[in-house]
Amino acid sequence: MTFLDLWFRPWALSDRSRSSYRDITDATSAVEVLEDCAPIIVTDAPGGPRIDGKFGVCEFLANVDGKRQAWLPPIPLKQAKGIVISGPSGPIQVMLKAIPNAPASEVDPDVSTLPSDGDVLMARIKRVWTRLRDVEDVIADPATMWTQLSDIWLNAETDERPKMDEIVKQARALPNVIERLDKTPRRILRRVHKQMPLSRVQELDRRSMTWLIRQPGDTIAQQAGDRQRIMAVAREENFNTLENRVLLAYARLARRVASDYLPSQPRKRPLRSRELLVQTYGKRCRQLAIDLAARGVVEARADVTPNFVLLNNPDYSAIWHAWHELLNRKRIVDELWRWQTRSWNEFCALAVIIALQSIEGARVVATSPVIFRPEQLRGCWVESINPLGVIHLARQQLIVEVVYDHKQHGFEPWCTPLCIRVGRLGDARSFLRSILIWPLWNCQGSKPEQQMFELAALLKEAPRTQQRSISSISGMLVIAPTDSDESALLTSHQSAALSLGPTGGGLRDGLKNLSVGLLHLLADGKVD
Repeated sequence: MTFLDLWFRPWALSDRSRSSYRDITDATSAVEVLEDCAPIIVTDAPGGPRIDGKFGVCEFLANVDGKRQAWLPPIPLKQAKGIVISGPSGPIQVMLKAIPNAPASEVDPDVSTLPSDGDVLMARIKRVWTRLRDVEDVIADPATMWTQLSDIWLNAETDERPKMDEIVKQARALPNVIERLDKTPRRILRRVHKQMPLSRVQELDRRSMTWLIRQPGDTIAQQAGDRQRIMAVAREENFNTLENRVLLAYARLARRVASDYLPSQPRKRPLRSRELLVQTYGKRCRQLAIDLAARGVVEARADVTPNFVLLNNPDYSAIWHAWHELLNRKRIVDELWRWQTRSWNEFCALAVIIALQSIEGARVVATSPVIFRPEQLRGCWVESINPLGVIHLARQQLIVEVVYDHKQHGFEPWCTPLCIRVGRLGDARSFLRSILIWPLWNCQGSKPEQQMFELAALLKEAPRTQQRSISSISGMLVIAPTDSDESALLTSHQSAALSLGPTGGGLRDGLKNLSVGLLHLLADGKVD
């Protein structure tokens, strides 16, 4: 390994100011990163970078030049852990100081606290996830898929419409099970030795007899002493069984998931039927957890092995399977945090299709087969081929192809996951110019001004860099996230930058601004 860089912008290779990357090849200690974005690791090491001593942890992005490759690492759940990269001189701990910790799942939802930066960021991640899950509702009819998806997105309010979630299914199926187990939880009788009045002694064993014969006196009454008590065997109820420990763990987790499902600002609108159902179920699980804790039950770990009761008792078996469904949901949320950059890229790719097809006179003439994955693949849920969509813009007499996450579209040095190939009807040299699009993720949300300044410098490098490309670059677009209800757009010659939100006004206005920005770049024409 002779190169090891951290890039804070995908176009760092063309940045002559060198402000968007950092060489850590010779680093021997912890490296602090103050940028609030997921860095790209660029190295010439065979097989890519090693994270925590393992290969295959990062996602391959592009071949930067003849020697180096760009890789996207996952974002750690805890800031203190950082990203540990194996360098030429040993492990290098990269501390992402501007990225908050993922919110703790153990927080009691009944304790009101101000939302942390991690809570705000996780809320955005879940909204992006919701937008991606909307695709599952529309893929049955490819002819109208993008129109349906546009309608769903434009009607997405700040407080999300209640979707069918795992906690909703459990809130419908398990209330009677919870009620029965709370009233009569399984218990066992334990044999314990304790001092008991003579009148209540029912059983003596060897240990009790050994204690008794050591007491002074000739009769049992004398040996019992003034208090008339002797050591004997007693039977005590014990509720701290494995199945009840699993039941307690499920009740606490279901309570937290139910709290997450409910809108963060319920006063803006009345709760819908599903939300009321989940709210009631969450309260019942909370009471169950209190009752079990009062009986001396402790919470089970997530890696316990089920016993006979958990596998064969109908009620406890239902709780066992429901618990693991919620644990799997938690793992999904953790993976979404680690790969939120990739989820944002995928969300922006879908947004570009929706923005283009909303242009007056536009018609989707072809679309990729789309499959919604049952499980995410490093933050991505939608599986497709390229082009993702082909759109005819009648007024502009253009054919537009949207290419997403295709490593061989000819712009590897720019590390862009998304581009638009533009051609004119009747032109034999069709699709000879492209618009590069960077979904520029960051945790704080950003305004377009800084991106416009960077794109202006970048466009000066375009003619030199595009000599290795299969088509010329006619424009550049940056899409940054926002958590507000407003979207901002800035345009200049052959460049545009805008902010886009995953819900509410930030999404509606952002899609409009995206359409305007794309029209501006389509009209700007080819780079000289």
